[in-house]
Amino acid sequence: MTKRLQVVLTDEEARAVKLYADTWDITISDVLKSAALQHVNQHALCCKKVNAVLESIDFTPDKRASKSCYGFPCRACKHTTACRTGIYEGEWEIEPKYEHYVRFGNHCHKAIDAITEGHDGALHQ
Repeated sequence: MTKRLQVVLTDEEARAVKLYADTWDITISDVLKSAALQHVNQHALCCKKVNAVLESIDFTPDKRASKSCYGFPCRACKHTTACRTGIYEGEWEIEPKYEHYVRFGNHCHKAIDAITEGHDGALHQ
């Protein structure tokens, strides 16, 4: 059984999510679902209360939850399917067809580090 949830966003936020979904050829629902589940899965790793709540409903944790690359990097990883099923235990490796999108070579987390350190705050493609 599935449930429909409603999310309230500003016009700007809705446009951003829509454009993001279009970029990856997925639905807005898929974007919001993956973001929400990543948040819940990873919060349960460090919060006893969240973990207990999830255990109380027999929630099946995502096999990627403890990985540092879990989340948006999965969209461009060459191991997505194997990782989702628990077969691949390594870390993120970019799918070659997406290499031209990464801002700092083929290392997504280096891009995040550089932005947060103020080296390149502008969003470029």
